[in-house]
Amino acid sequence: MIKMLVCDIDGTIYNGQTFTENLLNCIKKIKKDGIKFVIATGRTFYSANQVIAPLEVDTPVICYQGATIHDCKTGEMIFEKGLDRDLSLDILDFLRKKDIYPNIYINDELYAEKETKYVQNYSDKQLIPYRIIPDISKNDFKTLNKILVIDDDTKLIEDLTAEVKQRYGDKVYTAMSTPYFCEICAAGISKGTAVHYVADMYGIKKEEIMSCGDQNNDIELLTCAGVGVAMGNATDTLKSYADYITDTIENDGVVKAVDKFIYGVN
Repeated sequence: MIKMLVCDIDGTIYNGQTFTENLLNCIKKIKKDGIKFVIATGRTFYSANQVIAPLEVDTPVICYQGATIHDCKTGEMIFEKGLDRDLSLDILDFLRKKDIYPNIYINDELYAEKETKYVQNYSDKQLIPYRIIPDISKNDFKTLNKILVIDDDTKLIEDLTAEVKQRYGDKVYTAMSTPYFCEICAAGISKGTAVHYVADMYGIKKEEIMSCGDQNNDIELLTCAGVGVAMGNATDTLKSYADYITDTIENDGVVKAVDKFIYGVN
């Protein structure tokens, strides 16, 4: 019996503009039936909280690929594991030498060392303010939530992701959350580890979890659950890890998966 549904946001339940009426009704129904509904995203809490407001989430919110877990109402940090300062500065120096200036997240705030179209567009789209600090080492931080490289060149992102993995190995968690995003977080975190943290809070077992995602950063999200569902619009890589491939986001894939695995409707 499924007792907890965990969903990624973008490309899974949110199309960048809205949630469908079917999805909103589906979430309302499972919550009424006592099933926990949990969000697991790469977004900041500030960004995620604005987007998911119509869902009336009442469970902890997993952000930064699992690097933080927040109280849904107060935003208070329930769990946090960041990149330590020395490692962060080394990674940023490595990227700087490649003339790459990423988004830098500290205490759920967005920074960059250089004004670029990528940080500007991201800020506008995500409704997140940002600050330019030409030398981030002058910021007295102890840990970073995440480093995010954005580029229109998908080959660059793919090659960079592989290079970061090769260079830093198990010192970091690295994944492509879209073909344009290379995300770098602390080692040992993932959406999957965060899901189990939340599940333990409610005494829910792996086999009682159903999860849904669409990108390669959702691999651990799918494999941590008893039923891992890939969207019809998911990457081929993610689909290879799925227990079930549902319809696309445009066709309410999550709703159809809920009907099948929670309510037994074929």
